[in-house]
Amino acid sequence: MTTAFMVIESYCHATEDEKRVLHAMLNILPDDVKQDVRVEESLLEGHYGNPIKILRITLYGDDMVIGILKGIISSIETSEVKYLLDTMDLRLDKNLNLYLRIDKNEAYIGKIKINEHGDDIIKIRFSLSKRKILRDLLEYLKRLTNEKH
Repeated sequence: MTTAFMVIESYCHATEDEKRVLHAMLNILPDDVKQDVRVEESLLEGHYGNPIKILRITLYGDDMVIGILKGIISSIETSEVKYLLDTMDLRLDKNLNLYLRIDKNEAYIGKIKINEHGDDIIKIRFSLSKRKILRDLLEYLKRLTNEKH
């Protein structure tokens, strides 16, 4: 049986404070999940030889992943929820992976904001595992846009 999972990932450049980047990533998660998170690190080298660290958090479980996704969606502006609905075909691949890009600086101060064009982001991939989860998510998005009016 396939289980939903999510991967939260962000680059930490040499000019950034790793604790601040991690804080921004953790701000996306509910408090009860934060304490049990394990962070994986990978090192890369930039074009000019500068060190770049990739921070990655992976979480498993249908209920947890869907709860986090709904929490993220319910905390963004109505216009961004509509934007997600309008661009769903670009965010979803054939394997039911849903991709979001969150503004890293906004996440640091506790706000979740979609950032499609900047480099200072936190990438999130939700592997939804079942079409029913996707249908429920789409219904939730539509209901949320109607409620926020």
